[in-house]
Amino acid sequence: MAMLEGVAAFLDSHESELNGNPVIAGVARKLALNLKHIRKLKHVQDRKTKVASQAKDELKTALIEDILKVGAALRAYATESRHFELLALATFSDSKIKRMRHNDLAGKAKTIYETAAPLAGQLMIYLVEPEDVSRLETNVAAYLHALPGRRTIQIQTKQATAKINVTVNKSLQLVKEKLDVHMRPHKAANAGLHREYMNARIIASKVMKQEGRQTAKTKATEMRGSEVWSVD
Repeated sequence: MAMLEGVAAFLDSHESELNGNPVIAGVARKLALNLKHIRKLKHVQDRKTKVASQAKDELKTALIEDILKVGAALRAYATESRHFELLALATFSDSKIKRMRHNDLAGKAKTIYETAAPLAGQLMIYLVEPEDVSRLETNVAAYLHALPGRRTIQIQTKQATAKINVTVNKSLQLVKEKLDVHMRPHKAANAGLHREYMNARIIASKVMKQEGRQTAKTKATEMRGSEVWSVD
């Protein structure tokens, strides 16, 4: 994408010099349309993913808070009533609940609700109102509803990514099979223009390779450092 954007910017800035060649003009138009399409797909993809993730995260946070609040009341009730089966059910750490996978979390919330519902009135002395228990049921349903929606967004995201890849590949093919060939005559006629094109054509690849080498160098340095410390 970085290279394609660079080539498109080059074509746009030299439109008057290059439009005499209808093939170059056609590639410039097609490349601009392709990039516009890619940006639109990425924008829709990012927005949908962000909205779905935010909604799920908000519901998960609310559900965890409900589980911890009602669960604490159940634990206190079970302790005082010496209801050991209920005590085992209501004994869990905050961190364990927060680390639960989606379906496990929903299952735990449902179990806590079903256990607390008949005891709602008796849990008030432990700072849990009947409304708190009812809200737990509501949030379980909302959370379960959000999970398939999140999976749908994931499917749509994969589809959008596939479309982006197809469009990028078509654009790369245009550059390689058409633009490179039709820009080559400028190498002799206008060396500066051709050199500028080649810079736009290859600069992204050079940067990526350089970044890759730098990352590898950094990792190697870190590994050597860790080896020295481990010996010490």
